Amino acid sequence: MSSCPETAREINRIQLALLHKTDRDGRQTLLDELFRVEQFLSPVRREIALKPIPLEKLQGSIGRSELRLEYVLGERQSYCLRITRGASSIVVILHGRKAIERLVDGLP
Repeated sequence: MSSCPETAREINRIQLALLHKTDRDGRQTLLDELFRVEQFLSPVRREIALKPIPLEKLQGSIGRSELRLEYVLGERQSYCLRITRGASSIVVILHGRKAIERLVDGLP
């Protein structure tokens, strides 16, 4: 996506594809793609410079009895980052994004 006219054409293409897509996974893929492409048109996006937070700084913001979980969902497997005030670890989840979303959708 290098220019607004190209981005607008891509958004139109995705929106048209959404009109014809009936399966849930296909629609979700298109919606994810639409969101990603729309970010190129957002003026706020251009102003934000995302910088990683050092682990020590994040840990310093966590209470002594608190635990922070961050999930990274991949196609074939996913990860859970476990962060406490004094330790951190990565837990491998042997399921991809779609399988996890199906499980979450099934929760009450």
